Amino acid sequence: MSDSQSNNDTSDNDPLNISELSNTFDQLLSDITEQSNLLSNDVLNYVNNRKLIMDSNLSKINENLSNCEKLINYSDKLLENYDLLQQLQIFSKDFNTRLQIVHQNLKK
Repeated sequence: MSDSQSNNDTSDNDPLNISELSNTFDQLLSDITEQSNLLSNDVLNYVNNRKLIMDSNLSKINENLSNCEKLINYSDKLLENYDLLQQLQIFSKDFNTRLQIVHQNLKK
C-alpha cells in the first residue's frame, strides 16, 4: 500500500477526521490538566508561604503582647512605689512638723 492510498483509506474511513479531532481533544485535555496541576502547585506554594509568614507574624505579635504585659506590670509596680514615696513624704513632713513643735516646746 502506498501512502496516498493509506491516506485515502483513512479519509474514507474517517471523513470527518474524528480520530484527528479526538487526538487534538486528548492533547488539549492533557495540556489543561498539566496547566491545572502547575497552577494548583503554585497556589499551594503561595498559600504555604503566606501561612509561614502569618505564623511568624503571629509569633511576633504574641511576643510583643507578652512584653507589653511585662511592661504594664512593671509600670504598676513603679506606680505603687511612687505612691508609697508620696505617703512617706507626707509622713516625713508631718513628723518634721511635730519635731519642730516639740523642739520649740523644749526651748521654752
